[in-house]
Amino acid sequence: MVPEDVRDPLRHYLLEHFDINLNDETTKKCIDEQMRKAWKGHKYKLHLYFKEIGGENDLEMAKSKRHPDLKEEHQEDWMILCDRWCSPEFKERALKNTTNRSKRKWESKNGSISTPRHHIRRGMVLTSPTGQIETWRLKHYDAEKGWTGIELVPLYDKMMELRGQHPPEELSDIEIMERVLGRDSVYLRGWGRSPSVTTSTSHRENIVGNQPTYEELLERLNDTTSRLNATNEQLSVVVDILRHNNLMAPPPPPPPPPTDQASDANLRESPSISIRESQDDS
Repeated sequence: MVPEDVRDPLRHYLLEHFDINLNDETTKKCIDEQMRKAWKGHKYKLHLYFKEIGGENDLEMAKSKRHPDLKEEHQEDWMILCDRWCSPEFKERALKNTTNRSKRKWESKNGSISTPRHHIRRGMVLTSPTGQIETWRLKHYDAEKGWTGIELVPLYDKMMELRGQHPPEELSDIEIMERVLGRDSVYLRGWGRSPSVTTSTSHRENIVGNQPTYEELLERLNDTTSRLNATNEQLSVVVDILRHNNLMAPPPPPPPPPTDQASDANLRESPSISIRESQDDS
C-alpha cells in the first residue's frame, strides 16, 4: 500500500490544471485507482526486464544494470525492487498465483468485464428467470474456435436439457447453472445466487423485492456515467504527471496512417463507435 503522504501530493498536482474537489471520496478513489494501475504496469515492465537479464540467478549483476528508463537517482529504488523480487516471500506468492491459475477449469472471454455486465449489454434484465445460460455460453464459445474447454460441451447440453424439462417459474437459469456448475461457480459479483432449497418462499420473495429493479439500475448507471465521464477527463493528467516523473513509460508510437479507403470508412463509423464504446466503458 502506497502511504497517504506519497499519494496526496500527486493528487494535488491536478489542481494546477483542473478545478476538482479532492475532498470528495469518489474522486480520490478514481485518482488512486488510475495511479495504482499505472504503477502496477510500470512495475511489471521493470520485473520483466529483471528476469530477461537473468536477475533471478545473479542478483548483484541485476542491481548494477538498472532499467534504461530509470535515471541515476532511481538506482536505490531499483536495488530495493531487485531485493524484493528475489525474496522468499515474493517467490512463494508468485508460485502460489501460478498454481492457482493452472487449476482453472476453463477460460472465458469476459476480459475485464463481469458476466452480469455482459448480460446487461445483451439487453437482458438481471432479475429475469431466463437468459443467463445464453450469456454464459456466449462468454465460453467462439463461432470459429468453438468452446474454450472441451469439458464445457456436456455441461451446456445438461443445462439445456434441464431448461427444456422445467418452466422458468419452476427452475430459473441461475438455478440450472448452479445445479450443473455448482453454486460457487455461479456466484459472480452483481449476479448473486438463487435462494437455497431450504429457503422459504416468503423469504425468497423478500430477497427479490429488496433487489433494485432494472429501471433503478439503469438510472444509477446513467448518473454514474455522467460523473465518471467528467472525472476521467481530468484523470488523464495523472498519466502525464507519472510520465513526467519517469514513473510510467511514454505512449507507444502512433500507428501508420490508413489508406484513403480506410479513412473514409473510419470517418463514417467512428462517431457511433466512439459513443458506444464510451457508454460500455462507463
